[in-house]
Amino acid sequence: MLRYKHLLSPIRVNGLILRNRMISTASTPHFLQGTEPYPTEKLITHFANRAKNGAAVVTINHLHSDNMPFRGRAIDNPPCHFNMLEMNEPIAQNYICQLIDAIHFYGAKASGYIMMPAGFRLGGKPPTGGKGEMPEGPMEPDYTGMIRREMEAFIADYVQQALDIKRLGFDIVSIYSCYRRSPQAQFLSPLTNRRTDEYGGSLKNRARFMLELFSGIRKAVGPDFTIECVLSVSEPEGGYTAEDTIEFARMAEGLIDILHLRAGEMDPQHPIGFTSTEDMPTPFLEEMGRVTKAVHEMGLKMAVGASAGFHDLDWADRAVAEGKADLICMARSWISNPNYGLLAYEGRGGDVVPCIRCNKCHVSNARDMFRSVCSVNPVLGFEDKIERMIQPPRALKKVAVV
Repeated sequence: MLRYKHLLSPIRVNGLILRNRMISTASTPHFLQGTEPYPTEKLITHFANRAKNGAAVVTINHLHSDNMPFRGRAIDNPPCHFNMLEMNEPIAQNYICQLIDAIHFYGAKASGYIMMPAGFRLGGKPPTGGKGEMPEGPMEPDYTGMIRREMEAFIADYVQQALDIKRLGFDIVSIYSCYRRSPQAQFLSPLTNRRTDEYGGSLKNRARFMLELFSGIRKAVGPDFTIECVLSVSEPEGGYTAEDTIEFARMAEGLIDILHLRAGEMDPQHPIGFTSTEDMPTPFLEEMGRVTKAVHEMGLKMAVGASAGFHDLDWADRAVAEGKADLICMARSWISNPNYGLLAYEGRGGDVVPCIRCNKCHVSNARDMFRSVCSVNPVLGFEDKIERMIQPPRALKKVAVV
């Protein structure tokens, strides 16, 4: 008898059967590898272990190399801050396929994550005709001033990336559309969209560009390929609400298979912070639950995932049992606990090592600027070679714990 029977129950999403509700989201520890444009054995082993330990879906991000978003010397802002793969390069394609095959070997599905148009360079200028200025630092320019031909070019770029992801053998294409940090997210939000034409004003108009984007992807990849939209469930005052998200879900019926909901703002400790507390470890879950319930009541063929700082297995299982989410989307649970899924299957929630939010896996720091570090998981970064680094004991010893 499984202790976490709701979390570990299978679910059908479009043509996929997911073995449970645990999703490993786009969360690559920084500096896990160097500047290689392909996944090394270190990266392959890290993500294969997430599948081996029970994740239903393993998401791979940074599939296009980009310039570092920070200015300055490489020694101050190391270029391998993120692993930057390049799925258009022949040298990378076979290794990406090896990564996908390793995920499949352990029974999980592989999701390819699209964050930005592949031709856009972070730190570059906004598209011609855009009204924004690129500030110092990693902030995004304002895309909402794009003219029609630029919008079409962006959609064509996303569509091509989705096709490439499908051709490489991924099972899901995931589109980053939250925090007002992508073109379609900026169009959707009244906090950033000031247009007065058919792409501005009402929710229907503000959603038009994003719906055109997903429509283009759906037409290209076909009805049986699974598409995920990563969306903020609501925004700060003046932005769209959870009720708007429900209406967006209705408009996106047939275009989106997984509606992956996140917070309205990028937390300083993204992706698990969200100002969680001991009493409320999963903020925004109530709003996400309202969206999930509405999606079910409307009969939409869409699974709703919640990304709300989940870590506690009992809390995650309860969220599924109470119908507040169909899928539980987690990031650092798999980083601080390489055996997280195994603990779920063995019913050992009490043995889950809490992430202490040191943030070293996500942001470089003075002490460990060039290394992938987790303060509670010493194996991080050594998964590909830990077995040959440890000499087996030669003699048994008696140990007393006082």
